[in-house]
Amino acid sequence: MEEEIEVTLDTLGFYLQKLLSFDHLCEEAVLYLEGLYQSIKRDEEIAKKFCLLTLHNQKFYDFFSRNHETDAEFEILQTCMIWNSCLAILIQSPNVMIRAAIVEKSRIFATLLINDPDVNVRMRCASTWEKCAQQLVYDENYLVRSCCAGKSEEVALKLLDDCNLYVRKACTIWESCAALLLKDPEKHVRFWALVRWPKFAEHFIYDEDAQIREKCATLNESCAKILIHDTSAIVRSVAIKYAQDRDLALTRKDDPSEIVRRTLVQIYKDIADNYKDDQDSTVRMAVLQAKPEYADYYKDDGNEHVRKLASSFLTSQQDRY
Repeated sequence: MEEEIEVTLDTLGFYLQKLLSFDHLCEEAVLYLEGLYQSIKRDEEIAKKFCLLTLHNQKFYDFFSRNHETDAEFEILQTCMIWNSCLAILIQSPNVMIRAAIVEKSRIFATLLINDPDVNVRMRCASTWEKCAQQLVYDENYLVRSCCAGKSEEVALKLLDDCNLYVRKACTIWESCAALLLKDPEKHVRFWALVRWPKFAEHFIYDEDAQIREKCATLNESCAKILIHDTSAIVRSVAIKYAQDRDLALTRKDDPSEIVRRTLVQIYKDIADNYKDDQDSTVRMAVLQAKPEYADYYKDDGNEHVRKLASSFLTSQQDRY
């Protein structure tokens, strides 16, 4: 059987039943499927009848599920959506993906689906159409409300006091909302307000959360210069990298934290000599990496990792000669 299947309105039911009679998607079944697919693209009445015949036909869904071809099921039903008359039928589809796809096709049908029991459909409504976002602003599900916040600045302004941090985080996509969330009690919300709007970095220099202060240092050179003297060693270390101010960085040359001393050696290799006998092995390791010529000095170091690195450098030097 090699010829293309010609499906008409009268033979549609027969060919559909024939397709569903196969246990697996064999070559012959593919021909039937392709014939149905082409006829649906060509004729609105055939597409409409196909939707009616398959809407609540469990054999249809079982066939594609059994053959692990749910994408093919979705594709053929999505093809029906080129016809508005099919949308009116498929809005009742038990397939969540189909109902969600309908939302994107038509604002009118999306409005009819805003109270859909499936959260994914409501999320699609909110993220696709501003009108739907306005109606779903107080939906019981925080994911839906988050989509509402992301769709409309006007809606997001109504959600700044939402009990869920992910909803407030979604609001930070808008500058006006981010500005009102700079002092949010939840650090994740403040963090995303900063990431999305680096212009607010100066407001976070003294934030109680070290991760937020660290992010400030990476986003704003002026903030980095101030944060070189932060209470957190990690923040000081990051600030040194981003401040691009050698003189200011070297005010931390005697920093009590090995993290900071190691960072200084990595950035300003010419000062490595000052840390040659540092009490911390990771700092000495950084010195050796900056100055491989010190390998002989460190070959008997008290730390195994330093000795191994020194040994590898010495071996490399010998191989060159």
